[in-house]
Parts: sequence; structure tokens; C-alpha cells
Amino acid sequence: TVKVMGAQNSRDFAYSINDAVPSFLGKSIWTLHTGLRPDDKMPVSIFSFDKKKNESKLDLARNAFKRLKTLRHPYILPFIDGIELENMIYIVTEEIHPLSEVLPEIRNFSNSLSWGLFQISKALSFLNNDCSLVHGNVSVNSVFVTKSGDWKLSEFQFLSDIKEDETIWKTFSYEIPKQYKPPEAEKGWSMIQKNPIWCLDSYMLGTLIYELYNGNLSRSEDLKSTGKIPKDLTQQYTSLISAVPKNRLNPSKLIEAPFFGNPFIETCLFLETITLKDSFEKEAFFKKLNSMIDQFPKSICKYKILPHLITALNYGSANFKVLAPLFKIGTYLDQAEYTTMIVPNVIKWFSSNDRSLRMNLIQNLDSFVEYLSSSVIDEQIFPNVALGFTDPAPALRELTIKSMLLLVPKMSETNINTNLLKHVARLQMDQEPGIRTNTTICLGKISSHLSQSVKKKVLVPAFTRAMRDPFPPARSAGLLALTATQDYYDNEDISQKIIPSMSILITDPEPQVRNHAFLGIRLFLNKVEKSVAALQPPPNPARSNSTPGIEGADPAKPDSGVMSWAFSSLSRTIYGEKDGAGRISTQGQAPSSAPNLTKPLTSSSSLPSLNSSSQSETSREPFNETTSRREIETEDRFDDQQDDDGWGTFDDVDNSQDYRLPQREESSTPSGSNKEKDFFEDDWGPTEKDNQTQTSSSEKSATGWDDDWEDFEAPTAPAKTVSSRFENAQRLKQQRATKQEKGK
Repeated sequence: TVKVMGAQNSRDFAYSINDAVPSFLGKSIWTLHTGLRPDDKMPVSIFSFDKKKNESKLDLARNAFKRLKTLRHPYILPFIDGIELENMIYIVTEEIHPLSEVLPEIRNFSNSLSWGLFQISKALSFLNNDCSLVHGNVSVNSVFVTKSGDWKLSEFQFLSDIKEDETIWKTFSYEIPKQYKPPEAEKGWSMIQKNPIWCLDSYMLGTLIYELYNGNLSRSEDLKSTGKIPKDLTQQYTSLISAVPKNRLNPSKLIEAPFFGNPFIETCLFLETITLKDSFEKEAFFKKLNSMIDQFPKSICKYKILPHLITALNYGSANFKVLAPLFKIGTYLDQAEYTTMIVPNVIKWFSSNDRSLRMNLIQNLDSFVEYLSSSVIDEQIFPNVALGFTDPAPALRELTIKSMLLLVPKMSETNINTNLLKHVARLQMDQEPGIRTNTTICLGKISSHLSQSVKKKVLVPAFTRAMRDPFPPARSAGLLALTATQDYYDNEDISQKIIPSMSILITDPEPQVRNHAFLGIRLFLNKVEKSVAALQPPPNPARSNSTPGIEGADPAKPDSGVMSWAFSSLSRTIYGEKDGAGRISTQGQAPSSAPNLTKPLTSSSSLPSLNSSSQSETSREPFNETTSRREIETEDRFDDQQDDDGWGTFDDVDNSQDYRLPQREESSTPSGSNKEKDFFEDDWGPTEKDNQTQTSSSEKSATGWDDDWEDFEAPTAPAKTVSSRFENAQRLKQQRATKQEKGK
């Protein structure tokens, strides 16, 4: 623990100092270390100077310490802390890397070199033109690069005031390698004072350009060859290394060259001055930024462009269009970086009143949802996203329901059952058909995250409600959702609710809905059939041989089994038995085998003509109240096939009426037709206008489904009782008697 030099109050210099950076050893009077700041453990860089080992250069180290501490410029290495001890001097700066260490990587991006040269030229222009100071030590070893890709000028041990006769540069100029010094330096400091103040640094800037593109400079004569220096920079380079000091280019003029007018520099400069730009300039900038991200180094995107975008959005300097490049850069971050840099801001943006911002966040949700923890989604994200369920803008309501596919897997069961399902029930009655359709699809896809009790209570009422929607895609969605979630339903639900509801849609006006209805019915029938078959006891061989019926049927014969028995019973009931001569008799036992069912029941070869009522009356047993239930059932089935005047044909159905469900449209009249009004009020619940008079959702049941969905369960098909069949038989008998009397 050491004390900080110059501090008003004594405090600890508790920085953690690591080993020296190997790439910087022997290139300066300073030794560069990595370290950690004591308060927040943030990484820093620490320069150390050993007084005992470099006693002759102590004045240079103290000059650098003093100059760095007092100079402030965006492109000069910032001073954070420092101390001079008995044997050591320490300078703490932000985390940086020597340019020589990262130069091979930077060379892969030509624009990065231009941006670095731009920054160093600006720093030298500040020192020469604004401060009347000469750096006097410009080279690759005096430039450092931050993790954001910015170049910082340092190594101020030779920094001198041009107006002073006795300067540190004059005293220690011998420490500077000869190849970096201009020709007039051989004549002493006085010659440098006679020339423009920038002449010394301009020449050294030229040597820096040479080394950036051509590698290390070993002798001054090599400067005459431009080598790999870009052609649009050659003219400026030649001016910088001119043998005539007055002909050298001022660094402030160098940055005006066309070479620095590339998209990368324009992007960086725009972000640094974004608060001064108008809305039209910002609009144009963010429109093209997303396409340029791939051209920039990842380090610059992550630590320079991204922070600027976040700051601009937080303080109103940018609009929602900044999110596209922002989340694109986010793909370069690891889990820890994303959690630190983006997630806190996303939470803040979701609470914004800006509808456009929230919509774009939801559209990009798949880009960052994996970095959100379950607690963050439950407590901070979902409450703000849920506001979109009741937003007046249909587009936001639809995006909100779609976003649940990404959020629900990380939401708690309590939040899903208590809060989300209430909104889903409400959106199933939304005025927008697309929202109703997507709500059904969403519920089907998130159903696996519901508890078993909630599945049983919610899914069937919700999907059967969708099957009664006037919008065809919504009906298809309800059918497909039921088939996709078939594993959640028992035989009772399938037989009493699902299949009856689906059967209504097999005559739907829309072919796609009909196809989905047939598909669903077949699937559920197959499911129930397999389930019931598994519960049946094994067949009894003795019973099969003695009693004809279902269990004794021969599957190899087409006229055996259930249908054979039904046809035999039907024949006995209507025609009676035949004797040996083939005449019909009403007495005796049933024939041993039934006719072949491969022929239609209405075929003249199988059934006699039923046009004569007398023949029908004489061949049929008289009806009495003790007639068996099976005979009544088969008689009803046969009577349904008669073609006499009493029943008519399918051609008699009035097809002029439109049987399609009414469309829910905005009417020019206040209330619309009574039929449409009754449909929506009875089946879909009140409209949005009527909701104002309804009780609030807080007064509903705990889950919100009792009032929203329980009333929309599919009606079960009423079972036909024996008494109802008896009444039908009596009515048919009376009709035939009346016809006979009229015929006579």
C-alpha cells in the first residue's frame, strides 16, 4: 500500500499491478503493465519507471508525468492516477495496447489505419497550434490503441515549449533514434525554433506513416520510397518529409486530405458529434450504418460504435432505427459483455412510452432474449411488454402476442396462468381477425408450458371458440391447434367436445377449413379407437363359435362382422324371414348369412321397390310398444332412405340462404344487423365498446378463464333416447295410414 502523490487527503494507491507487457519491453523508458482499479476492479494500464535502474533519465520520466497529468484531449492518452515513490514512478491510464502489438491485425482494415492517422494528426495539431508545444518523439512506440480502436498519443518525456531556449528535448535529443529526426535537428534546437512550430512533428508524422504501411524504418534514406503507402496519401506524405522545413504540411491541413474522407472516419466522427446533428442527418446515417457494420473491425464495433449508439438512444439523440445496427453488433459480444452493456438498457427501453421503440424491441426480441434471465423477464420485461396487449395500435397487439413464443419458456408458471392467459382470452375476441388467428396459434405453441389442470380447463374451450370464428384462417387455426395438442385430451373430451365441434366444419364454405376438419376428425377417431381397443377383454373362443356377432365375426368374409349383423337385423325387421322357396316370412329364425354388403342398400337387386304402400304394410310386422330398441333404430335408419313424397329429397333443401358465419366488420350503422349482433354477443362476448360497462378483469376468477372461455365449450351432441325413437315411429305410422286413406 502506497500513498498517492499530490493528493489533498492521504489515500491508498491500491492498484493491482501485473507482469510487464512483453511487446513493449525495451521500447521506452517506461515499462507497461496491466492492472486493476481498486474500487470496481476495472482493467487499467500502468506505466512504471524504476529510478535506480534509470537514474540518468529521471528528468524525462518526471516531464512525462507532469505533461500527461495536465494535458486533456480526446486523442491524448488520459491520465487516471499516478504516484512517485522513493524508487518508482507510476502512471495509471485507461486500458490500452501498444500500437506495435495490434498493428498486424489493424492492417487488415485499411480504414482503421486512416482513422488512427486522423486521430494522431488531430492530437499533434492540438499540441503545435493550440499549445505551442513540440512532441518531439512521434513514432509507432509513442502510439497506443484502446479496446474501442481509438489511437492515443503518449510518451511525452520529450514534450517541450518551442519558446524556451533550454528544453528537455535539447538536453536529451540524443535518446531519439537518428532515423526519426529531421535533417535540421543536426544543427541544434535553435534551428528548430526558427522554423514553423509543426516542422519537427510533421517530419516525424511522415516517418510514422512510412512504418504503418511498410514496416520498421531502419534508416532515413528509406523514406524516399513510398512503398505501400496509398496513392491518395502519397502527395501529403512527400510534403511531410520534405527536406525544406517550411514546405512541410501542417498536421491540421493533413486531415483535410481526400484520403480521410472514407465511410469509416465519417461514421466515427458522426457518432462523436451526433448531438449536434438534425433529425434528417440522423435518419440518413442510421439507414446506411447497418450495411457498413461488416466493414469495421469487431473491436471498434463493440467498444466504440455500440456505446455511442446506446448513449444516443438513451438521451434522445437517436430514434428506434438505431436498434438494427445495435443488435447486429450485439452478436459480437459474449454473455458477460451482453449482460453488462445491452441488457440494462433493454430493460429501460421497454418501459419507454415510445410505441415505435417498443415495437422494434419486440421485433428484435429473438436477438437478445437468450441473454435475459428468467427473473429479469418475469419481473422487468413481461410487465412492460404486456402493455401491448391492450394498446390501441393493432400492429403492436399482434407483435405482443407473437413475442410470447420467445418469452413464455423463461416465464414462471404463476405468471403464465395468472397474467398471460387473461390477455390471451381477451385477444381471442379482438376485432382484428389476424390477431384472433395468431392468438390461437400462439396458445397452441405455448400449451406445453401450461400445467395439466390449466390445459384441461383452457385448451378445448379456447380452440373450439376459434373454430366458430367468422374468419376462415382463424377456424383453420383452431382445428390445427387441436390436432397439434391431441396428447392433452382424454376420450371424454374428444368424444363429447372435440369431434362434435369439428363435425360442424366438414361442410364449411372454405375448402381448407373442410380439409382440416376431416383430417382432425380422422386423427381423433383413430386415437379413441386405439385407446378403447386397448381396454377391451380378449375374445372368448367358445362364445365366438356359438353366437354370431361382433366377437364371432369372420374378418376374412366381407359380409361378416358388425355390418353383417346390422344388415341381417335390418332385413328381419322390414321383410321378415324367407322360407325355402324364397318367400318372405315374419316367423322363424334369422338366416345364417346376410347379403353381400358390397352392393348398395338402394340397389334394385337387393331391395324391392318401396313405391307401393300396401306392400310395405303387409310385409311389415305391426308396431307395438314392446318393439325392441334395436328394431326401432333400424327402422328409423331405413325410413331415412325412403324416397316417397312424405320425406322428399336433398334437392328440396333451400340453398338460397347464406349459411356462412357473419363477418365481423365495422358497420356504418351504430349497431349493425340484429343477426350479427346476436352472434358476437352470444358466442364471442361483448365488443370493445360494450366492455366499458362490463366488470373489470380484476373481478373475474383467479385464472380469468371462467368468464372468458368456460361459456364457449363445444356443445355435446344430445343422445337419442328410446322414448324419442318411439315417438318418431308413432309419427311415421300415422303418416302412412293417412296416405293409405287418401289413396283409397
